[in-house]
Amino acid sequence: MKKILFTLAVLACTVSAIAGEPGVAAKAELTPAQKKLQIIKGGEKIAKPGTQKGVVTVVDAQKRASSDWISAAADYLARETHFRIELRQGAFDAAKPTVYGEMTIYVIDDPNLPRSVVAPEDRWAYCNIAKIYSDKPAFFEARTKKSLSRVFAMLCGGMSSNYAISLVGPMPKVTDLDVIPNEHIPVDVTIRMNPYMEKFGVTPALMKPYKLAVEEGWAPQPTNDVQKAIWEKVHAVPATPMKIEFDPKKGR
Repeated sequence: MKKILFTLAVLACTVSAIAGEPGVAAKAELTPAQKKLQIIKGGEKIAKPGTQKGVVTVVDAQKRASSDWISAAADYLARETHFRIELRQGAFDAAKPTVYGEMTIYVIDDPNLPRSVVAPEDRWAYCNIAKIYSDKPAFFEARTKKSLSRVFAMLCGGMSSNYAISLVGPMPKVTDLDVIPNEHIPVDVTIRMNPYMEKFGVTPALMKPYKLAVEEGWAPQPTNDVQKAIWEKVHAVPATPMKIEFDPKKGR
């Protein structure tokens, strides 16, 4: 079973899972002030259909780390990059890994294999949780998420960062992962991914404010009060200009 974490459907930038997926919290209703601010800003960003191409697949091929951790990390990567990312269960064949979609990352648990391997020419990589395990759940969870982001970045063209301390920096010791505050990829790394991944057939969803989408003619019908207000404002019929005739006898 596979789960799409960033779809081709028109989504708000904060949406991160399939509609109706169990466990996804309902979006909080905006206050009148927040709605007014959203209208001024042009509404939330939505994805332009047809811009998001290709798939990066994350295969959970282990049982030790929680699948929720893997899903959360993949969800962050989908929101950060706007790539289409699919999460599925599967097995890892070290001799000949299967590549699903355009790129595949395996999460494995094998003490006989290295901590991670990245094979960009063959379009696959893995992170090995057997080598990052901690008996402290919070540390183990954080390391799992960071390792997935680190391998993702390296497979997708972000091999290094200009920041002195970053998720893609040198980490000869497992504890080096613990120094990094979270699984977020540095911005100078993410901007390198688009031109790199395009050569592999992967492009991000183009995100634009709803107002621009309406003005450009590709926005869907409004689904909430904010979008409705923007839609009506953009499509409002201009008032007929007043016709003023000059009367020379009256001097006006």
